[in-house]
Amino acid sequence: MMKNYLYVVAVMLIVLAGCGDAASNKETTHMTRQVDDFDIDVIVEESPTAYATITYTGEDETQNIEHGGSIFLFNLYDEHGKREYVDAMTEQLVTTTLEQNKALRVDFTQLSNLELKKGRYTLEVIADFWLPVESLETIDRPITMDIFIDIP
Repeated sequence: MMKNYLYVVAVMLIVLAGCGDAASNKETTHMTRQVDDFDIDVIVEESPTAYATITYTGEDETQNIEHGGSIFLFNLYDEHGKREYVDAMTEQLVTTTLEQNKALRVDFTQLSNLELKKGRYTLEVIADFWLPVESLETIDRPITMDIFIDIP
């Protein structure tokens, strides 16, 4: 009797697991690094879509950071190390206010415009920011993270 009960429960779990929507079955690659009071996340989803987030996790309600153009630079290399896309700083000095525990997302918008061949690519994401001079604190920068993108 107990075996039958376990069998029915196992079948129900398998059926329920198969009932998830398509969005929950998306393949996502995620990488996180914590540096001082900041969490840096790089996410690659199917299609492919890539973005990075920065979250201030310190004690203050807000934290100003300074950076050039974008907080993140996105560079893409093929499996042989050839550059497919290299990001550039678009402005010299920008100040951004981060709210405590609220992620700020920056999309790699150029990814969808690239005509990439089938294969594996390395996405290099560089978080290059610093605290304002008056804070007297420093961050070991830039923060570089590499993650793979597979093009089917």
